[in-house]
Amino acid sequence: MVDSMYIAHIHVQNYRCFRDIKVEFQEGINVIIGESNSGKTALLRALGLIFDRRHRKRPDIYDFHQGTNHFDQPPTIAVSVTLRSSSKDTLADKALVASWLTKLDTPWEAVLTYRFVLPEENVEEFRKELPPVDRDAFLRKVERYLPKYVSNIYGGKPEAFLKADLGGCPRNKQLGLSGHSCRTGDVRR
Repeated sequence: MVDSMYIAHIHVQNYRCFRDIKVEFQEGINVIIGESNSGKTALLRALGLIFDRRHRKRPDIYDFHQGTNHFDQPPTIAVSVTLRSSSKDTLADKALVASWLTKLDTPWEAVLTYRFVLPEENVEEFRKELPPVDRDAFLRKVERYLPKYVSNIYGGKPEAFLKADLGGCPRNKQLGLSGHSCRTGDVRR
């Protein structure tokens, strides 16, 4: 039996083998089954981008989905997770994730979104360079810009860009957010 909020779904964009995928989860235990190289590990690592900040490595060139044909745009990795309340969650539980809420009615939902992006101040420079003629040239270009990339986790509606400071939550262990708080910071991209 589940006694607290759970991951209701994950949306992964431009990460490893996933161009754009949504996976729904059920309350309780979920099992991920698939053939070799079908994305099981990539899905777990995508969850780790949000929930395992201590052991998460900075994405590298191979973490971007390799199937892009948009050589004029810097690629972005985005992972959104929707947490849904269970029947055992209280108003105090809801208050802990209040700034992440996207649905207020029961079962309420909170969203966390990880984004790995080239900052806006570097995008124009990226675009001004001659477009690469093939995928390998594009990946070399992205690799040159990789040190300028930043990662952030946002709470609530992803388009609001409210940075989620995932540090001192009393329920860190239940949320898998050890070492982070629940406050939402200022608006930045």
